[in-house]
Amino acid sequence: MDKVKMLCGEGYKTEVLRQLTGDKSGCTSATNGTVFDLNYPSFALSTVEKHFSATYRRNVTNVGDAVSTYKASVSGAPGLRMTVEPDVLTFGAQGEQPAFVLKVEGEAADGTLSGALTWSDEKHKVRSPIAIYLA
Repeated sequence: MDKVKMLCGEGYKTEVLRQLTGDKSGCTSATNGTVFDLNYPSFALSTVEKHFSATYRRNVTNVGDAVSTYKASVSGAPGLRMTVEPDVLTFGAQGEQPAFVLKVEGEAADGTLSGALTWSDEKHKVRSPIAIYLA
């Protein structure tokens, strides 16, 4: 569904979208999204602006211990500021899919900035790369 929202946000018309998806998908103002909303485990931004800001919405699925708590930590290049809300995810069952938001902002002189978001329960670590490219 997040891919349909992204295609709607990119301006695809309902007729074309239905040809691509093979179903009765349609675009409305409520279904418009952006590439930032694709639920991928990595985060990327290509920008022409030296000063940048991006917000990513993601869901994670608990495939580990039924009851567990994961804390977020971020690391990155100087000039890269990142926040995660919420920064703690508590699971009560396998298959749960809580949402979180990663906000990335900073200043790029040139080239690429990189970082990572890591979720840890002290036993397991789940790491997602973050890449910012100044085009």
